[in-house]
Amino acid sequence: MSLFLQELARSFDAQVGSGSRDRFLQDVGRQMAVRLGLPPCQTLEALEMEMNAALALLEWGRVTLRVDTLAKKLVLRHVGLPVVGSMGEPPGLWLASALAGLYSVWLEQQPDSLSDARISWSVENKADVPNVVVLTYGQ
Repeated sequence: MSLFLQELARSFDAQVGSGSRDRFLQDVGRQMAVRLGLPPCQTLEALEMEMNAALALLEWGRVTLRVDTLAKKLVLRHVGLPVVGSMGEPPGLWLASALAGLYSVWLEQQPDSLSDARISWSVENKADVPNVVVLTYGQ
């Protein structure tokens, strides 16, 4: 990432705080998804393929999808999100909320999407694959 983006992120966080930053970046992610819409997909496998094709264009990593039948939620495991220096929580994942906005619109665009679904995210750090953003989508 460039020095400009690192300093932009640092200044943005200092001026608006993490809550406002996350809301702003989610909106940016939503706008990205509108501009880079996905076609309707009839299967989870097709949706994963379309998402990964779009993410490749953005150079934003990869995602795997699975359904958590017990919690009745879709689980998205994202690896390879670009880092903005050490900005974000945990450090390096400043763009995680933009990713949440991106996925929420992509999922809302799909047939039979849930009108009142919510997306949340956390970060999973394991020695073999650090900084995995785990997003859950559902009611």
